Amino acid sequence: MDLKTCNNKVYKQIVERRVPQEALTKVYTMPGYIEAYTNEGRKKSKISSYRKLPKGKYVNLETGEICESKQGEARFRSHMNEAYRNLRRLINYYFLGEPNEVHITLTLAEEYKNLPIKEINEHFKRFWKSFVYRYPESEYIVIREISPKGRWHYHLLVKNASVTEFEPEVDFVQKKWKLGLIHINHITNNDNIGAYFTVFDNNIPWLTERDGKSKGNIKRKYIKEFPKSVHLFDKSRGLKHPQPEEMTHEEFENRVKGLTPTFSRAYAVIVEVDDRNIPVNYLYYEEYNLRRNK
Repeated sequence: MDLKTCNNKVYKQIVERRVPQEALTKVYTMPGYIEAYTNEGRKKSKISSYRKLPKGKYVNLETGEICESKQGEARFRSHMNEAYRNLRRLINYYFLGEPNEVHITLTLAEEYKNLPIKEINEHFKRFWKSFVYRYPESEYIVIREISPKGRWHYHLLVKNASVTEFEPEVDFVQKKWKLGLIHINHITNNDNIGAYFTVFDNNIPWLTERDGKSKGNIKRKYIKEFPKSVHLFDKSRGLKHPQPEEMTHEEFENRVKGLTPTFSRAYAVIVEVDDRNIPVNYLYYEEYNLRRNK
């Protein structure tokens, strides 16, 4: 039976299944937080290996068949899911709700609501240059959002390593952000800040089931207005993306021994062939919030 054609529909389905101990697991370790992704055996399944090609295509290396990549809604969803996962890990790696961290919301006034995003970004660069001159050793993550009415606003997370408590002057920040109003607050009583800022898609279970179902539904509607040329987020150079370790799941189990997972889920990768649904692989996601394991 050929499972390697471009025309077969592939989808994920939630299942009850234990992770095999020998399966390779990617582990992201952040202060107070651990995420693990396991692919039970792509090489063992009947899914062949693929290589990306230009113009949204890929080649099946076993058959030589050239296929079209995901298009439209599916491709967009996959791209944004990956971007939000990267953002969530980056935030959770650096931002813990400490007194030397602040959240600044940068909005656009009515007269600037139609300002091109390129000009907003250029203004942000000038704003940050002034900010870091006033407050040296500051690092940032900026998250771009667009409202249902098409108006941009930025969420700016700032961490200053030179102080134990960070209180930027409101008047100074407002003076330097000339496009609209600003709001500054500390993020408290939140042990998963990354999830708070990455609520997007109903298909991301660790967002919809715990951290804001209604907010995710709203954002999913208007995030589609994002221009392709606009990055969801940017960061200062001093912040580095956390890199995963690779180990067997048995090794991972030993590492988290005695801890209770905050969330875990198993998926079967299903291929539709004629009238049959054939599981060809299994994927697993696990997370441990260490601040909830005290």
